[in-house]
Amino acid sequence: MNRTLTATRRRRSLWHRGRLNRTHGIGKCYAYKTPILDTINSIFESLDARGTVSTATLDNTLFRTGETDGTDDIAGMARTDNVWSQCSIYAVGGLIRDFVEGGRELGTIDIHFDPKSLKSDHSEALNKAFRELVVRMAKQYAYERSSRLLEKLTIRHIEPVTKPEINGTPDKFQMGTWVAKDSE
Repeated sequence: MNRTLTATRRRRSLWHRGRLNRTHGIGKCYAYKTPILDTINSIFESLDARGTVSTATLDNTLFRTGETDGTDDIAGMARTDNVWSQCSIYAVGGLIRDFVEGGRELGTIDIHFDPKSLKSDHSEALNKAFRELVVRMAKQYAYERSSRLLEKLTIRHIEPVTKPEINGTPDKFQMGTWVAKDSE
């Protein structure tokens, strides 16, 4: 079973500032041209930005639907939610590692993901793990390599992206999760 997770980081807000339209003279429909990922990569390169789609093929025995896991800070969570959370942390960590190994500075990370109905204590623990544990471990990773590229690293937004309304025009974040899902 394939489960896809997306972690993106942009040096500048690609859509918010309207640079996509000014730079390329095109609207959002441009992202729908094929090959989609080549198109997006060329846009990111022209703006000195970066995004990634991380895909993991996980064995179905990991998911064991109906089973419940627990930790010190999460009394109970569905096994599927636990696996999803751990994979999302791995995806973001992989993106950060790519920046360090590529010699690129990384400051603020915004995480936008396909909706996942986590219980509130699980969601809070995951956000805390991203903002504290992932940031601390990433900075330690960079430090051990004598790198100062992550000194300003912070995770700002961690937000689910709602699905667009039927026949509605997707916003910039809905398009991003659509591209990630479509690239499986």
